[in-house]
Amino acid sequence: MPYFWGTTGIAYNTDYLDRPTVEGLGWELFWQPDVLGYDLRGKMNMLNEMRDVLLIGFKQAGWNGQAAEGRTPSGELPPDGTQWTSNETDPARVKAAKDLLLQARPNLFDFNSTNVIPSLQTRAALANHSWSGDAMLAATPDARNPWPIDYVIPKQGTRWWIDAMAIHSKAKNIWVAHEFLNFIHDPEVMKNLAYWNRYSSTNLTARSLMTPLGDSEWDIANDPRLYPDAATWKRLDLSVDVGAAVLETLYNPAWNELKFGG
Repeated sequence: MPYFWGTTGIAYNTDYLDRPTVEGLGWELFWQPDVLGYDLRGKMNMLNEMRDVLLIGFKQAGWNGQAAEGRTPSGELPPDGTQWTSNETDPARVKAAKDLLLQARPNLFDFNSTNVIPSLQTRAALANHSWSGDAMLAATPDARNPWPIDYVIPKQGTRWWIDAMAIHSKAKNIWVAHEFLNFIHDPEVMKNLAYWNRYSSTNLTARSLMTPLGDSEWDIANDPRLYPDAATWKRLDLSVDVGAAVLETLYNPAWNELKFGG
């Protein structure tokens, strides 16, 4: 059963970088050693998630490939465009993504999924590969003094994903499990969970109950960083199972080379 959903993008410190600059670069930001006069080497982080990192390579390589072919690059996916997906299985495309990511590696201080928020808040990082809800939790737009953090869905495109709940096949208390799922998806409960974790709700009734929050009257239910518009959706795809053979022969070796040098 769907729980919450979100996107993968870029969280950044607005004291150093601005939205037009980050939107203008998109994923290309991770290949820039300096931006706006700030040295970004060692000030950026990517998630410690193979599929999320490889998607950056796929999207940037696909973007570059469109330009090399004389087309105006677009993050739009088929049938609206020709951008690469997050699920490429062609060995040549996987290699192109990996080789491109290796060029960005010297600018990164880590692959880490737990330090995204603290490193931005302490300014140890100026831009991080991030999940949408984590970035919005870091920004706290409803606070009287919000953190100088913002979130961008890159122009090259990215993936969206769903966190889900499931009942174990060997569960013994099936009735209780169903009651718990029903409780979680009670609209009032789901509304309050969305206030708490800042991810996008899968429950339309709960979303309709959300009201602007805090001193800033942040409209959490209609924030495009959490609920993208139709044009942005053309740049989003959903990761699928690419199969054990692709993981073993293409994805895992690429990931190991990125993380450990081979």
